[in-house]
Amino acid sequence: MSNEVNLFSDDVEFIKIVSILYGANLSEKNKSFKADKIVKLILETFETEDNYTNDDYVQFLRKMTRKIAEDERLKKVRVPGDFLKNTEIGNESDVDNLLKEIVEENLVEEIFLNIAFELQNFNFNEKEIKDLFLLIRISILDEYNTLVKVAIGATMIEIAKALEEVHATNAANSMRKTFHIASKYPSFNEYISSKMYDFIANDLDYVLNEHIEIPFYIVYLFWLKLYHKILSSFSSNFSTLNNLSDSLFDDILQDLLYNELIILENGIKCVLGT
Repeated sequence: MSNEVNLFSDDVEFIKIVSILYGANLSEKNKSFKADKIVKLILETFETEDNYTNDDYVQFLRKMTRKIAEDERLKKVRVPGDFLKNTEIGNESDVDNLLKEIVEENLVEEIFLNIAFELQNFNFNEKEIKDLFLLIRISILDEYNTLVKVAIGATMIEIAKALEEVHATNAANSMRKTFHIASKYPSFNEYISSKMYDFIANDLDYVLNEHIEIPFYIVYLFWLKLYHKILSSFSSNFSTLNNLSDSLFDDILQDLLYNELIILENGIKCVLGT
């Protein structure tokens, strides 16, 4: 390639990245890998970049953000949804802080690994490969911020799409639908889980850190009766595991706890007092 074009340090870095993406040694000595097609696409990428105007860049990045968000083959090119929980995509300060956090967490390498996985496991035509190459080539010039911004944009689009589907579900099966949507969109799953955790974090910390004083004899009595119930269950015939669990937990929680007033009264007093 150096016989055809002048290669500067950024160009060499780009070629190294392409080599890593394909897990191949692109040198002439490697006869097992047919590098002609890749070399052709690299040279075309250099040429396209040389002819791009600022408007071309803006339109290209918008197109790539939408492409990565919608193409099933590229669904791994995302940033973790929990990183976006407090981010306004239109807020320049928020985005700058997010970019810094992603770089510090080594997530740029994670994005490249996912691109490599998809290039090696799915079929892409030459135009699609060249678009991915051009995105990487542009990103080298700004220390990969462009690549991260495109991944952030694709993740935001995916989360917004998932939220639309959640809002469109009817009340009758909303919980089941929400679980299905969360499994379909991993970034949404991370985003909503993180939001939910923040919502209950203060209450959870209080419960985990608070020392609830329950008199020892109450706990001891409860465990004696639980132990007795478990032992006695082995002499019974249960047709299913559910029958066994119903006998244990329903009887203990309802009959034992509620009928043993000393446990009920003192337990409630301790909880309310705390």
